[in-house]
Amino acid sequence: MIFRSPWPDIETSSGSISDAVLGAARRFGDKPAIIEGETGRTLTYSEFVRGTERVAAGLVAAGLKPGEPLALALPNCIKFVLALHGALLAGSWVVPISPLYTAPEMEHQIHDSGARFLITVSERAAAIQHAVEHLFVIGRQQNDCGSSQKLTQN
Repeated sequence: MIFRSPWPDIETSSGSISDAVLGAARRFGDKPAIIEGETGRTLTYSEFVRGTERVAAGLVAAGLKPGEPLALALPNCIKFVLALHGALLAGSWVVPISPLYTAPEMEHQIHDSGARFLITVSERAAAIQHAVEHLFVIGRQQNDCGSSQKLTQN
């Protein structure tokens, strides 16, 4: 049995989620977009758009192709949001992995997904770097995913 809503069908967009999120973000400029609960660090919509575009450009330059999986093992922080939307903007699909997993658990998820790319924190990088072709490490400082450090490729 098929159930139908009494309301009209919702129109769907032909664009990607990145188009929708970044399109909306561009309208709000310097208003706060993301506030990190633990640190209070704030990212404006403009900073969100620029950061997302930088991550996407870096991933594409490293060889990430549209339709490829990217493993993302980061704690809940601003860098997670930038990495997630940067990967989506680059055309990738994201494999979220808990950074609290053991190295074998992370490796299993990476191999199961076929991800060749991984973005993680420095504390997890050494234990899992052998499982991927391209490793991007976010340095950690003041428990905020490395707000003052760059995303570097190992």
